[in-house]
Amino acid sequence: MAIALTCDCGKKLNVKDELEGKRIKCPKCQSSLLVESASNDDDDGDEEETPKKKSGKKEQKKGGGMALYAAVGAVVVLLGCCCLGGAGTGGYFMLNGGGSPLEAKIVGKWTAEVPPPKKGANMTPDDIMKMAFAGSHIEFKADKTVIDATPMTPILLGKWKTVGSKADVITVELSQGPISRKLDIKVVSNDALKITPADSKSEYDFKRAK
Repeated sequence: MAIALTCDCGKKLNVKDELEGKRIKCPKCQSSLLVESASNDDDDGDEEETPKKKSGKKEQKKGGGMALYAAVGAVVVLLGCCCLGGAGTGGYFMLNGGGSPLEAKIVGKWTAEVPPPKKGANMTPDDIMKMAFAGSHIEFKADKTVIDATPMTPILLGKWKTVGSKADVITVELSQGPISRKLDIKVVSNDALKITPADSKSEYDFKRAK
């Protein structure tokens, strides 16, 4: 097996391996050259070190990727909890027969609040209608039954259900046999309502009965 050498003058030589460790003369410039085989020890060390470095980078990237996945997973879990919480709340109201949290606020007995007529003022048909409400009441019960002792509907003892809601207004339908009427109820506070029959433009004030 020949040993490849390159002189400083640029001359390339192939020398028998028997001359390893000995000096020879360059046939071109007559310089003295030491015959020695090229060592691969350093190269092997570099080759062994390089994969370790690459492996370290891969592990670092892998660790960073796992951290990213963990962060994304945490966000997904939080969003899922929020969604499930909202769904659970909505499910509660659906199971209780309605889709609005305003239902709980209208349950109870409400008395019509009719202001006394002004002296000397001409009574309008609307004023006269409101005067007919004096002393009357409507009661929404938690079991979805209703007692309407007001002139708002012809229903005296029937049932009620939510058919719509928007902001602070809930629309309920009262029914008794084949008869049904809708009421738009604005929740002013826990002790005050404004009720408007769906087929009327008149709004009536009610306060919670003591």
